[in-house]
This record gives sequence, C-alpha cells and structure tokens, in this order.
Amino acid sequence: TSQRRKRRRRTSTVMDLLFAKALGDTAVVQTRACDDPRKGKGVFALVDLHDGEVVMRDSPLALLPSAELSEAAIEDARDVPPATIDTCTTCGAFTGTLTTQLKTLLNARARSRSAAAAPKPKSGKRKGSGTAAEKDSLPPPPVKGLDALALPESEWQPTRLRERMFIKKDGAFCCSTCATHPVATMRESAKGNWKAFVDAVGGVPRADRRCLLLGAKILAVALAGNPDAREGVAHLCARPMWDLAPSNAEDAEEYASNVRRAIEASWPKLKAALTAAFGADVTKNGRNVPCTLETYARLCGATQMNALAVKVPHPLMKYVVSTVAAEGALTEHVQWLMREKADRVAKKASEEEKVLDGAMDIDDIDLDSDSDDDETREANGDERYSFRWGYGEDEGFDFDTTVFPAFKGTAIFPLASSLNHSCDPNCEVAYVDDSRVHILAKRSISRDEECTIAYVDPDLDGEERREELKETYGFDCECDVCIRDGFVPHLKRRKVLPPKQSGGGLIWGKLDAELKAQLAAEKKAAAKKGARDPKPALAKKTAAE
Repeated sequence: TSQRRKRRRRTSTVMDLLFAKALGDTAVVQTRACDDPRKGKGVFALVDLHDGEVVMRDSPLALLPSAELSEAAIEDARDVPPATIDTCTTCGAFTGTLTTQLKTLLNARARSRSAAAAPKPKSGKRKGSGTAAEKDSLPPPPVKGLDALALPESEWQPTRLRERMFIKKDGAFCCSTCATHPVATMRESAKGNWKAFVDAVGGVPRADRRCLLLGAKILAVALAGNPDAREGVAHLCARPMWDLAPSNAEDAEEYASNVRRAIEASWPKLKAALTAAFGADVTKNGRNVPCTLETYARLCGATQMNALAVKVPHPLMKYVVSTVAAEGALTEHVQWLMREKADRVAKKASEEEKVLDGAMDIDDIDLDSDSDDDETREANGDERYSFRWGYGEDEGFDFDTTVFPAFKGTAIFPLASSLNHSCDPNCEVAYVDDSRVHILAKRSISRDEECTIAYVDPDLDGEERREELKETYGFDCECDVCIRDGFVPHLKRRKVLPPKQSGGGLIWGKLDAELKAQLAAEKKAAAKKGARDPKPALAKKTAAE
C-alpha cells in the first residue's frame, strides 16, 4: 500500500509537469487562497522551478501609462508636454523604427526645453506665453538626415519595431486586438463623457488618481464581456478603496472621507462614459460584474492593493548596449541628449533650492509628472548602463542609458496581480517589448511553495521598507525577513529558516499551531517547576522585584 501511494504521487508529479509544460509558462503556477486569510489569494508553484526559469507570462487586463496619469492633472491641453516615445496606446509596445524613436525623442526634448525657457505667465495668460525666451546655449537637436540614417544591424535589438497598424484620434495601435480593446472602444465611443470623467479626477492626489483611472479601465474591460475578465476581475473586488486607509494613521478618517468623496463625485461621469460605449442595458444589468458605485470603489481598492508597476526599456537602450557599431552612428545624437539632460537636472535642482530658500514659489515647479531623469530612489533603481564614447579628454564623453526614457505605467494582471509581497522574494518582475509581464525565479522554488515578489525596494532599511508598505498598501509585513529582524514581536519565538530555504513565505495555519503548542508547553513546564520547588521560585521572584 505504501509503495502504491508513492507510485501514485510520483505519477501525479510527472503528469503535473507534462500538463504544465504542454500549456506553457503560466500553467506551472496556480492561484489559490493562502493559509493566512489576511493575504487573500497567492500564486503557488505546481512543479519545482529553477533559478532563472520563467514562472509566468501575463498580459494586463488594463494599463495606465504614467504620461496619461500626468496629463489628467493638466487643465489646458496646450500645456501637455510632447511625447518622448512612440508606443501602442493599449499595450505600451514601442512602434516605428529606432530612427523614428530617436527623432521623436530629440524633437520632444527640444520643444520641452523651449517651453521651459519661456517666461512664466502673468495673470490671465497661459504658461509659455509672454515675451521672447532666453537664448538657448544648446544647439538645435541633430535631427537632420535621421530619416535616411541606416543604423548597423544588431543581433539583439532589431532596428525595425512594431508597426503602427491603426492610428486614431485617441491613440495609435500596433494590432487589431489593441485597437479593439475595451478601453480603446470606450474612449472612442464615449468621446466627451470619458474626457469629463478624466477632468473630474484630475484634481485628486496622484496616488489616488492612479487608482481611480485604472479602476475605471478595469470596469470597462469587465463590462465589455471579455471572458478572461470574469475571473480576472471578480476575485479582485474585495474592499472599497475608502476602507483601505491604515487604521493607525493620524489622518485615516480624513483620507477615507476624501477618497469616498472623489469616487462618488466621479462615478456619474464614468457611468455616462460606460453607457455611451457599451449601452444602457449593460450598465443597468451588468456583465461579469455589477455596474455600480460599490463595484467601482472595490476595483479602485484592488488597484491600490494589486497593481504592478510597468517599465518597458527603450529599444535604443538595448541597441546601444548590444551594438558596438552604435557609437559611430549615434555619437552626435547621444551627446546632445546627454547635454540636454544635464541641463534639465541642474535646472530642477536649482529650482528646488530656490524654493527652500524662499526665492521661488513651489507652485512654479511641476511636482506631478513622472520624470525619467529625477534623481530619486525609483529612478536610481532603473536599469542603466554607463559608457564612454570618443577618445581623449576633449572629444570623449560619458553617459548612461537613462537618456533613453523607458515606457512607464501601472497595470492590473489576471494572474500576476495575485503575487504577494516578501522582503526577500523568490521571484522578480521583468518587461521586454511591451507591458506583458515576465515573472522569473530568483532561486529554486519547490512545488507548492508560494511565489512572491517585492512591492518595494528590498534594499531599503527595514523600518523604511515597512513604512512604505504600510502607507502604500495598508499592511504590516510579517515575512521571514521582518520576523528575523525583530519587527514582528508576537512572532519572534518562531525559528526562521534562512530566506533561501524558506522562500520568504509563511504558512500561517501551521505557524499559529506551533506558537500555541510552544506557549502551552512553556506554561505547563513552568507550572510543574513551581509545584516541585515553590520556595526557590518565590525567592527568584522576590529578587526580580
């Protein structure tokens, strides 16, 4: 009987492996409820996974580009900065060719530089209007001849990218699937209704605005009748966003009130846009999920708790890294971008210093946009490579690949959004050509072990890391690292395995049982000791007092 059971288990493992490999990467994992009910669902390995192996690939239900998030806060459309990259509106894939991408970047930087150099407006005038701008010390961008420039071929990065197959008023798309995505359909069909909704959330703080905009897009995907959205959206609808404020925060009640007010104020405009796009019958009766204020609030909450940051590297970055001959073809262009970036970073630092000295109003600095060159922790964590091109002190120059801005955004994924956090994760997130996420194993993962990622920078100090998790996601981390470092007092008795053995996960049912059993044993031992030798125990207590 024992051998039969072992044989059955071995056969089951083999079948699981064959089934997983036949269906693709996503089939090697599954989502299911965690032992700790506070963590909700998690992603668990169905087979043993090795270091560097692809755990899953997942396409987003909905994507919110950072540029779109920033533009929502700009009242005058003429003040929207020019796009530095050409991408598909739905999936974020870079389109065109390397030379058209370079031309777009150079022209955008030059136009933004001209706008920034223009004098500040007086009352009643739009930013950028007024007298003539200061003389620019930087020459015009070297865009002449780019259309005819033939770049050397690269084995890693093709010079031709995805085609812009469909160009519409509300965006450009790389394929028919992206062009007919529910969000694209809603934006095209709803016309002014969607714009009215975006304007309604434009004044909301950036972090909350991200949740409201992406929550609206997820609801549109669900109502469009996409069969994948039924499971991909339904399990996310847990708690309304206004219930997610940390309970120990000083302004928790005020935050909840402000968020509720913003969601309730924007809901009528969002419902009007959804009705215009999918019909009154859908918004009245629902499809996959009810089209109600409560559903919208829960999807906004799901976005706050489950959204993943998206960073797609610029193809020119990959081209420069992989192609030695790029130096001969792009030296002039990269040198201009490097000088422009240095001026931009220096100007921003000067403005911030003037604000601190009281010589400049803080309202004159743009604090809303996701800048690709900000010297912040997030920007410093971006993938970058440093080079020195040219020869000699006069002709040579140093630069790094952050002169080529990545596509940045936020997205909700059907499967990947169920990945839970660990301060020592066993998986990492990667993007290659578009917003499709690739989850890779950082070390060996055993069958039935939970797959985890880091929601924040794991290299941060423990207190800073936990504070960011609490403020952003509303939970106190109780992973093995936090227990080992003494941040979870009520779990300090647990013997924690090294992170590479434990995988950073907690099996809460087993843990609670271990703790209860250990405490009961200690109490029982103390009671027996006191019964056998009460006087020494009393003397010890008196000495302690």
